[in-house]
Amino acid sequence: MLRLIRGDTICSKDIRKPFSHAKISAQRKIGKLYKRDGSGDLEIKIPAYVFEDIKSVPQEWNREKLNLVLGSHQPELQVYVNQFMPVQVFNLSITQPEVIEATHERMQKSYQGEWQRRMMPRTVMVFLNEEDGLTDEEKNTAAKIESEGALSSYWSALEGTLDPNKVAKAANNAVIGNAKEVAAQIKERFHPDDRLMLWFDFFRHDSERICRDMRAFMDMVVPLVNGSDA
Repeated sequence: MLRLIRGDTICSKDIRKPFSHAKISAQRKIGKLYKRDGSGDLEIKIPAYVFEDIKSVPQEWNREKLNLVLGSHQPELQVYVNQFMPVQVFNLSITQPEVIEATHERMQKSYQGEWQRRMMPRTVMVFLNEEDGLTDEEKNTAAKIESEGALSSYWSALEGTLDPNKVAKAANNAVIGNAKEVAAQIKERFHPDDRLMLWFDFFRHDSERICRDMRAFMDMVVPLVNGSDA
């Protein structure tokens, strides 16, 4: 697909064989089943579709307007796609900080162009409480209570859908508390050049409250994160 977007003409002979980043692990898990079945094969080979030369039309258009993003944590794939065009990266929200930093280092070498940290956004769940009539401590307590049910449901939903080891090692991707507390957590846990994708409506269906939280974040949290105490 990237080659077609770039303007190349390709045919089936240009398509490389598929690969799996977990092939060895999968073979270990399913090998006994295949042996028990008697086939002795670890793969079921399906012939690839054969096609003649194709290209996308029109050929001449402004590709600089494209912002291509790869939703994968596979290092080899991140490097591979950047052979063709500039492709940014979007990781899972639970990705560990050390994996994030390793990805930045890799993309600085592999990305077509100047890699910037903002090109790989960090997803953050926001449980902010700046409701009227509460002290700062009461706001922190209320925000914590509000977050517990939502985060518990979130982690329960992840079980069985991702690698258990990945879930067990997952990074904390929520900020919780009043404006000062949320700002402090952001400054402590994220690089100044990171771009944050904020999730305010996680398990919350009160539209007016969501709007208040978003306004409070922009009016109270952002100035603190950006270095102003005003």
